[in-house]
Amino acid sequence: MNFCTKCGSQLDPELPHECPNEVKQAQAEITAGAQQSAATVTAQPHPAAEKTLNVQVSFSPQKVFSLIKDPFASVRLSAESDMLYGLLGILFSVIGYAIWAKACASQIEDMVREAMGGMSFLFGQMPGFSIDFSRLLLFCFLSIALLPLIVWLFANWAGTEKKGFKGMLTVLGGTQWFTFAGFIVTSLAGYLSVKFALLLFVVVLLCNLTIVIQAGLLGFLVPVRHYMRTIVLSVAGYLIAFMLAVQILL
Repeated sequence: MNFCTKCGSQLDPELPHECPNEVKQAQAEITAGAQQSAATVTAQPHPAAEKTLNVQVSFSPQKVFSLIKDPFASVRLSAESDMLYGLLGILFSVIGYAIWAKACASQIEDMVREAMGGMSFLFGQMPGFSIDFSRLLLFCFLSIALLPLIVWLFANWAGTEKKGFKGMLTVLGGTQWFTFAGFIVTSLAGYLSVKFALLLFVVVLLCNLTIVIQAGLLGFLVPVRHYMRTIVLSVAGYLIAFMLAVQILL
């Protein structure tokens, strides 16, 4: 008489034997294999998710200094990892503009009052003059923020490399670190001579206009034959948009 070595049941030579212990062991092996497969799938992220995780947003003061020295280096920035430099570039440029306005506002008021007093013999008593700093701050923001938007509109239209809003913010916003540094120097000059500070201020604004447009031509790969059209449309569009915004908001 024979018996099963795993469950101890008596074996009938004429009937097949189904050992319950073998069935349990097979089910346990299947369950363990499924759990191991699930753990492997969980440990290996989707390629798209892995690519997203590999993109790290970092901020380097050394890169900021390089953008101040060479604002056209912004055309080499990546919209995926360097957008922060463009966003902060615009923000700090507005802050630098406001610092200049705050440092020179009282002296500009004195200059205007003095000029009005000198013309009183022609026009009689002139009304008082004062600068509303809240309106001036909005003026600063409009003058800085509108320029990249207008240049993006026309450079993206004429260029062969199209960029979205993030690309515009990275490439054109990255140039604003130079403008921020220029406003800080101009603010310091205002404590020495307000007339010299005003001259530097005009120079900084003209440099900013030139740099942003040139960065748009380079960053969006505008063909040389379209340079003049893009420059004229950008300057005209910026002036028109700025005047309309000032009329509506101020």
